[in-house]
Amino acid sequence: MVSTYEQHVKNIREAAAVLDELKLAAGCVDCGFNAWPEALHFDHVDPQSKRESLGWVKDRSKLSTKSRLRKFIAHVNAHCVVRCANCHARRTKEEAQWKVRRSAPTELGPTLF
Repeated sequence: MVSTYEQHVKNIREAAAVLDELKLAAGCVDCGFNAWPEALHFDHVDPQSKRESLGWVKDRSKLSTKSRLRKFIAHVNAHCVVRCANCHARRTKEEAQWKVRRSAPTELGPTLF
């Protein structure tokens, strides 16, 4: 008999495989790269939509049931595009999305150089 833990791990691996297939099928919206799913990200068109209440899951190990996976895929379809890591980093920098998520520090910390 399969243990609960073994079933949990199996479900997470199946979810990862489904997400990998989605990423490879879509490829990078900017450059078309689709060779490795590990290098493809789900990039939020609007960073404000990256909320659990809308179905986003930060920790993919939570996708251990089919209903959670369906909800996550619905979120991705509604709010994300697939981008390769390079294009994702470039877009984030160009749009300065980090400014939306983080407030500016009140004082500067130690310099690195």
